[in-house]
Amino acid sequence: MKKRNSAPSVLHLRKLKGESGTNLASLSKARLKELIEQAIVDAYGEEEQVGGFFTMIEEYLAVPFRVKILGVDPGVHGGLAVIDVLDGASPQLVDAIDIPVTGVKAKERIDALAVAEWIHGHQPQHAYIERGQAMPRQGASSGFKYGRAVGGLEAVVTLCKIPVTIIEPSAWKRLHGLRGGDKEVSRQRALQLFPAAHSLLARKRDHGRAEAALIALAMRVK
Repeated sequence: MKKRNSAPSVLHLRKLKGESGTNLASLSKARLKELIEQAIVDAYGEEEQVGGFFTMIEEYLAVPFRVKILGVDPGVHGGLAVIDVLDGASPQLVDAIDIPVTGVKAKERIDALAVAEWIHGHQPQHAYIERGQAMPRQGASSGFKYGRAVGGLEAVVTLCKIPVTIIEPSAWKRLHGLRGGDKEVSRQRALQLFPAAHSLLARKRDHGRAEAALIALAMRVK
């Protein structure tokens, strides 16, 4: 028999923000705790706990379900994207931007205030951020710059009070059938999935936006 992981779930329901006008059923704290326990009973680690939640949602949610998801391709030259997911319909890309930055060269860093304002404007209910990691042959200076940007983005999203899931690069790429690090292939895949949002991904340099949109779809990863 598997031993249930006692770690707290990634999805804290008290933090979830419903769409305006949503009529949520009234649940006691005891019943809410019981439902959480059922969702993560055999889960090991954060990824399996998230999978448990989405599995329960797919199996038992009997009404239209709508949620906005923020995807983050981290780094100074990454991207932000928000997708709108309505149960029974194809996800739609609402907006996507290059990550706002300030400064130049060695002093270049994310513009935390601009990122926060953009996120507040869209009010996503959950965020998926690609796990930052050192790149092969990456120098100490560029590695520090990248790490600072990743940490800054994670902090901004957290301070916006949005629940966060850190997703492995291999997990979201596997979902979309992508291999290697070809950014243009990612952009073309995003254009296939979001044809109505062509203007947001029209340039080859929009690969950061495209990957952020693909990362947001990681909610489908089990």
